[in-house]
Amino acid sequence: MATMMTVKGQVTVPKPVRDALGLKPGTAVLFVENAAGEYVVRAAEDDAMRLQREADARVAAFHRAMDAIRGDPIDFGMTSDEFMATLREPLP
Repeated sequence: MATMMTVKGQVTVPKPVRDALGLKPGTAVLFVENAAGEYVVRAAEDDAMRLQREADARVAAFHRAMDAIRGDPIDFGMTSDEFMATLREPLP
């Protein structure tokens, strides 16, 4: 898709591109140079959005870990009382 730049350096981002990037009026955009020297346009993420995305990723990782162990009891070859006793023993 091609578009023309105005004398002020402004371009109209084609609607299919705006839709794909989730760009709305007032959205900040970043122009990022990739390893090939090309520039990529992406929606800028503010700090709150970035922190929320990172928190969501941590919560999802926790839930995946819990799902992995749920219903799969750990067997150490001893009773729970014996296991707890080993935890309470003083270190050598």
